[in-house]
Amino acid sequence: MKSTSEVCACPCGGPPSKFSKSEISRFFFNLSVHWRNWWNRKTARAYKNLTKAMRDDELYAMSWKANIQMPIYDMTRGKLTLRETEAIADRLMKHLFGVDKKP
Repeated sequence: MKSTSEVCACPCGGPPSKFSKSEISRFFFNLSVHWRNWWNRKTARAYKNLTKAMRDDELYAMSWKANIQMPIYDMTRGKLTLRETEAIADRLMKHLFGVDKKP
């Protein structure tokens, strides 16, 4: 237990802190993360609504998958088949939006 005669290491000479430096730095890091999350709350809400819409509506998810698949197919200029680009689009849909339906 710390004695009451200990003083703070800072120039104020006040009582010692009951929190360690790592606890204080972790607190401020978490605070900055919460601030960034709060600042981007509208984007997070939009992403949540988009993923929910894709999970609920199979045709909507299929339209997104097609819009992901076709630029990949076009840019490969015939090096990949439609089935291969569809597999890539399926994987991206699962990774980005959590949609595992294969319409």
